Amino acid sequence: MPPKKKQARNAFYWFMQDIIPDLRREGRVFPNGMQDVVPVATPRWKSLSEAERERYENKAKLEKKRARQAGSGRLDNIGNVIGERGDEQAELERRRLKEKKWVSCHWPKGDDIKDYKFYFVSFEYLCETEEGDFLPAEVGLIEWSLNQGISKTLHRFINPGVAVITFKQRFVSSSKHFYRMNSLKIYHPNCI
Repeated sequence: MPPKKKQARNAFYWFMQDIIPDLRREGRVFPNGMQDVVPVATPRWKSLSEAERERYENKAKLEKKRARQAGSGRLDNIGNVIGERGDEQAELERRRLKEKKWVSCHWPKGDDIKDYKFYFVSFEYLCETEEGDFLPAEVGLIEWSLNQGISKTLHRFINPGVAVITFKQRFVSSSKHFYRMNSLKIYHPNCI
């Protein structure tokens, strides 16, 4: 069952906070906390004038406003303080606009973009080692421009060396998934 919500601190709460020191000086004790103060404070609260009650009501409103502004330390479902949480969508949009501005400032002017060369690089790996390293399998590189299209390519299989023997089971499972190749035919004439 979820924990009960804390009751809002109303004017009566602040009145009780003010009279507790006086009640303690009278020799009263409150082993159950505020629950023991309520029966003593209720008749006194009812005997207060409107002006005296208004003072406590203003204090309750002020505290409620202060708690809303500070976020009151409430946490969301993953433990972040709600009051400190930023708008993720606005932050993402701000970052996109910043990147867009950077690209437009560094983008070639006029028709120069047609000759601008883009490079696309792709790496694949055989398996992940126990240390978190990856054994490389192949690399692909393409040079491309709007005018010429693909002008240069590079594709190489990378010889992972003797480490493949130690990681044979991992290699077999990843090769079946990514390459659909037989683990016995891992070496290719284009291996570097």
